[in-house]
Amino acid sequence: MRCKNLLTVVFVAVMLLATANSWAQDNTLVLSKVRLYSGQCALSSGFGGVMDFATKDGSKFVSLELNGTLGQVVYGKTKGSVSYGPTFGHLSNAVWLAPIITYKPWKFVALTTWNGIIFGKPGHPSWEVNFAFGFQAIDFTFGNYGLGYSLLHSLQEKPMHLPYIKYVWWLSDKIAFDFSATYHVRDDRPMFLVAGSYIF
Repeated sequence: MRCKNLLTVVFVAVMLLATANSWAQDNTLVLSKVRLYSGQCALSSGFGGVMDFATKDGSKFVSLELNGTLGQVVYGKTKGSVSYGPTFGHLSNAVWLAPIITYKPWKFVALTTWNGIIFGKPGHPSWEVNFAFGFQAIDFTFGNYGLGYSLLHSLQEKPMHLPYIKYVWWLSDKIAFDFSATYHVRDDRPMFLVAGSYIF
């Protein structure tokens, strides 16, 4: 079993590196946005930051995120109304891998599915392959306002239903602040997040 898990890790890692390398060769990625946030939402907690890189035509992108509990890298490619790519990161020193797909049937609607595996458990990394998370979401955007719903399965926890609302305040054409409120149905508590972004 240990040998099988090791082969799985090596195979997935090679596929990630090969994909990232082929995508990076075609066009030059440049820094497109920097975002700092604090608070809680469906996928973020605490104080953290995100750096986004993209090609000029927006067809390829890389996103780097780091906060107090996790770090992650997203390699993405956009074709028409679909964005997809491999992602990987660490959660309390354990490595996880996950493909992500976002489909936008209309400009104001986005459907996301993101499902991953983790090697070991948070705080106890190993070669054992375990379920990490399953994240399904629908998001609506109307001008500066947004709302949506996500369903998150994380490790062995009970499912989390997470509806939210959001408002984006544009200070200029390059600087924006967004404020979101998410309701954690399972834990019966609200979560709030504020973020500031600079667009290059």
